[in-house]
Amino acid sequence: MAKKSRTSVSAEVFGKYHVKAAFKPKIIQKSQAVQESIKNRMLGAFMFMNLDDKDMQVVIDAMD
Repeated sequence: MAKKSRTSVSAEVFGKYHVKAAFKPKIIQKSQAVQESIKNRMLGAFMFMNLDDKDMQVVIDAMD
């Protein structure tokens, strides 16, 4: 008898215990100089170099 490949399905479930809510980014206050320093470092990292300005600012604001 031939073995069948095992199949699976996975999905995130939203409901009573896991309510989907709008994303509210964390903002940690920092000076403009610190923000520029962070941005310059991020532009050198492949994970961040293709972010648009808005998304880049969300990441910078969240850094502690």
